[in-house]
Amino acid sequence: MVNIQRFKHKLQVFHRWQRKPHSVAPLSPNEYECATCGTRFRGNFCPRCGQSARVSRYSFKSMFLLFIDVWGLGNQGMVHSVRDLILRPGYMIRDYLRGMQRAYFPPFKMLFLITALSLIIDSGLNLRRHNYLKDLENTTLAIDMGKDSNTTTGEASTNENVIDNKLESAFNQSWKSINNKITNNPSLSEIIFLFLLAGPWYLFLRNGPSYPGMRFSEFFVATVYSSNMISLWGLVLSFLGAGTFLKSIISLLVVIPMRQLTGYSWTRVIFSLIFATTLIFAAISLLTAIFIAIYAYKMA
Repeated sequence: MVNIQRFKHKLQVFHRWQRKPHSVAPLSPNEYECATCGTRFRGNFCPRCGQSARVSRYSFKSMFLLFIDVWGLGNQGMVHSVRDLILRPGYMIRDYLRGMQRAYFPPFKMLFLITALSLIIDSGLNLRRHNYLKDLENTTLAIDMGKDSNTTTGEASTNENVIDNKLESAFNQSWKSINNKITNNPSLSEIIFLFLLAGPWYLFLRNGPSYPGMRFSEFFVATVYSSNMISLWGLVLSFLGAGTFLKSIISLLVVIPMRQLTGYSWTRVIFSLIFATTLIFAAISLLTAIFIAIYAYKMA
């Protein structure tokens, strides 16, 4: 009984921390002269140019911090963002939208960084030392060679299927063109997809009790951060060598930030996301089919 009460107490403390985890460092009473603009000030940062008061001569430690800062890892905002996207994603997004932007890494920069890290891990920097990108390239090449072989055989066997073979070839080329654009621009493709996905989600979740009257621009930022959360878990699974199915399952975690951000019930959020996602995928599938059909017709 005592253990249960202790667990409940720790859970309550964790919930309180989720809603307000940050504490601001006290101002330094010392007076400094900014090495950049020459302004004399008291505090932790120069009020004129923003440079930190803690500037000293370079050491191996500062060189290392500069190196990892290229990847955002030396940025305290990145550390807070990764931690909070794992432990309190929706509350963190709400804090960011309400103005606490200095404490967190910007969402779009984080998306590009995670995409780059994902490519590095998939190229062989994982526990299995397996190149998943090479597998994808070989699979695509094998499928293309099979299609070319079938098309050639069909054309040699009869002349009645010449038009059908041309249409099929044009269809395959148009689909390959679209797939290449998505593969060569993963970050841009993800942003476009998230923008389309945020539309129907916003219609159902824009007036939550915790954040009423949310703007679409704010909700789009929330969607990008939610995608970053899922990608972070995906990076861990990819590094451990997890399969595609397990990595696709973690997409369901998007329910957590959306529930914490909006304040709706779990049931409302889950059914809203399912219905809205079904609508957008149906619309994207229809538009893609129409585009490919038009493109294939023109090439034929």
